[in-house]
Amino acid sequence: MDVALGLHIPYVQYIGIAGVQNPVLVFVLCILAGIALFALGYSCWKLLVGYVKSVSRVKRTLDA
Repeated sequence: MDVALGLHIPYVQYIGIAGVQNPVLVFVLCILAGIALFALGYSCWKLLVGYVKSVSRVKRTLDA
């Protein structure tokens, strides 16, 4: 691991998105991508919960 100035603090390296050179814009794009991924995950979770409830409801009607 490289250290900066002998302080044993790891250096920060700018990692960009293809073609985007402005770090502020990259930060905003990362925040937006995070929000989109969270919304996608949340909706998939809700879909899974609905599916499990539906299967449970059908099983109860078949058992009766």
